[in-house]
Amino acid sequence: MAIQNQEQARNMAKRIFSSCLRSEIARTGIKQDELAEIAGCSQSAISDYKNGERIPSGEILVGLAKALGTTAEYLITGRVLAANDAPSAALRPSRISEEVLRRAIQGAKDIIALQDELKKLA
Repeated sequence: MAIQNQEQARNMAKRIFSSCLRSEIARTGIKQDELAEIAGCSQSAISDYKNGERIPSGEILVGLAKALGTTAEYLITGRVLAANDAPSAALRPSRISEEVLRRAIQGAKDIIALQDELKKLA
């Protein structure tokens, strides 16, 4: 059961990331090739991220956030940071992917747990 929930959490994290990324691309109007160049990745990687097939490394995540004028935290969680929250950008890039993925997975697990509770109430 835990493995299934872990896989569900990873898939949900990918969906959240792709949704936020697509939203920010639409908001900014940036072209995929421009975004790839600024972020330091390939256009096919951007396509994979937009389609929810994978989540970028920490360095690419920071590049995407900067190019889109947002935060890595928002792209991973869909949450806007409160003024007193420490942004992920304050972490070293090598640790960002670990930290944001951990947070995204935890957030997805929380959502799955809430969905399970709602099913019990229905």
